[in-house]
Amino acid sequence: IESSMSAAKLETKPQLLDKWSELTPLKCIGQPDELRGVVMWLVSDVSSFCTGSDIIVSHGHTSW
Repeated sequence: IESSMSAAKLETKPQLLDKWSELTPLKCIGQPDELRGVVMWLVSDVSSFCTGSDIIVSHGHTSW
């Protein structure tokens, strides 16, 4: 996810952007607002039956 932490790392090693992007099928770095849907679902009543589950939001990184 693009953040101040990842930006600080990319300032010192800009070549990591291409490497990180290549690690996902979508070939890009996730944006913070792309987490919005799952976060809103988790904090809503419609997720009340969901317990002990992994919800992976990874731009497909874990599908490899």
